[in-house]
Amino acid sequence: MKHILAVLTLAFASGLCPQAKASTVFEVALGPIGAGSASGTITTDGTIGNLAASNILDWSILVAPSFTSSTTLTPSNSSVSIVDSGFSATATGLFFNFGRNNALVAFTSPSAPYYFLCLTGKFTCGGPDDTAGIAIGTAGVGNVNFSQGSGVTQIGTFEPVPEPSSVGLLGLGLIGLGAAAKRRLRP
Repeated sequence: MKHILAVLTLAFASGLCPQAKASTVFEVALGPIGAGSASGTITTDGTIGNLAASNILDWSILVAPSFTSSTTLTPSNSSVSIVDSGFSATATGLFFNFGRNNALVAFTSPSAPYYFLCLTGKFTCGGPDDTAGIAIGTAGVGNVNFSQGSGVTQIGTFEPVPEPSSVGLLGLGLIGLGAAAKRRLRP
């Protein structure tokens, strides 16, 4: 038993056991955006720092413009585009830098009525030219809800949960403590 625990402990400590890179699900609640709103989740691959489109694994964002019906943008009905390095993540938050002139994050549907959620640092994204902000709307119809943005703004939050390897190490430690206690109780 002692040898088995030693081998398992070494395997976890040395990284021989696979440790998955944890994806991160951020809760997003943006609003008001003009008279509309956007809310849902954005899942990243766990990258900390600047994000590219390849770091976004999944999304489910309810886009609710004030002038038409709502829709939920997902990978099956929309795409994500990220330009420049204005979109970033930390261990507990998702951020957009409205101060970066060329920064853009856009979730867009490819077919009419072309729903979109766009965060921009002065790209035209349905709002006034050269104005940083958040826009939602339907590009095919030309209607947009817009709210001005400035600086680095948190747009999503994350509540960390223990990684599977951490839980495994905790379980292994408890087994080891139980075995040690049992051995001490033997006459």
